[in-house]
Amino acid sequence: MADQKKVKINIQPDKMEAKYSDFAIVGKNPLGFHLDFGQRMPSGNQVNIVSRIAMSPQHAKLLLEVLKNNVEQYEREFGEISIPKRPVEGKGERVIHFVK
Repeated sequence: MADQKKVKINIQPDKMEAKYSDFAIVGKNPLGFHLDFGQRMPSGNQVNIVSRIAMSPQHAKLLLEVLKNNVEQYEREFGEISIPKRPVEGKGERVIHFVK
């Protein structure tokens, strides 16, 4: 990616919609990957999928590299990101779930 030219992209902020996700599932097939992002319900046993993103294997690999680089940059600027231990069932705490 270092040899790629930077291209100015015109993003229209009034068209953006942010959705919170504390649950993600990654699926794959020979043609590509899909990422389902969801929100866990307070009961803990239901997830509402809020968005699905599908991409080619090449785009998935590029996304992996971009995320890795951004996490490393974030940690250099703000400190290490800690991953909380899974809470004990029945305590009513929310946890981020990522499913392989």
